[in-house]
Amino acid sequence: MGDLAYSVIGTGVFVWLIAAGFDQCSRREGFSGQEYWREARHLVSHSGSSSSSGSSAKRQTIAVPSVPSARRVERPAGGDSDRLIPAIGREFDVPAGALYGIWKVESGGLAGGWGQGRGWLFAAALSQPGSQCYREYAASRCEGWWGSLQAICGQTRNGVRICDPNEVRTSYAFAMGPMQHLPSLFAPRGADGSYRLGDHVVDYDRDGVADPHDLGDALASTAKVIRKYFEEEGSWQRAVNRYYGSQTEGYYEKVYNYWSEWCGTHDCRQGGSVNYASK
Repeated sequence: MGDLAYSVIGTGVFVWLIAAGFDQCSRREGFSGQEYWREARHLVSHSGSSSSSGSSAKRQTIAVPSVPSARRVERPAGGDSDRLIPAIGREFDVPAGALYGIWKVESGGLAGGWGQGRGWLFAAALSQPGSQCYREYAASRCEGWWGSLQAICGQTRNGVRICDPNEVRTSYAFAMGPMQHLPSLFAPRGADGSYRLGDHVVDYDRDGVADPHDLGDALASTAKVIRKYFEEEGSWQRAVNRYYGSQTEGYYEKVYNYWSEWCGTHDCRQGGSVNYASK
């Protein structure tokens, strides 16, 4: 009876702490009750024991190395695309209009996170045999993308994982966030089974994580890689098509149209001729 009383008291204290935490966090961070209690349920379900069904990839985390930019500049904060895109274009010496075009083509101009429409599928479901990913690609590729996605989500910001793999939505090929980064390129798995960030990945806001769902990190990582492609290819068209992959028919034309749209409302001469849209 005494043990039962202590258990009841302990449970009551735990629930009170969660409620108090919700009250403080919701006022400070603007969290909704649904978001907070979902995370609280996750903490409760994982406290005192480890999941036996999770793969080793779920327990992997990746360290975020310091990624100094070529030019130490003041970086705009937040998801303000109208400030982020020109600043990132100047910093990484790529056309701002090209970044804008890729962003619009890849996600329709998603400000961050993931979409809710028909094209955005639960990554956890895609990791199962019989999913669209498995129908379109070899099982090893789907498994590799899923493992990398879990490692990416395993990064922590202020002690909290940056995303829950079971809630993340992606394309059917696991492409993530506003710029549709492939997990296996963003955080490839090494021969030793550990994950590391790709060479092009940028922690743009310097918060200690590289987050493909954060607009600044996503745009800067795209800028860095297409700059590399441009230096290798000698053409922005080939660099943009290489970013997309092998099935490039019509891709650059779509990017070009948005690029021209950008130049219609922004000074594309800023930073030199590199910013002019050209075929």
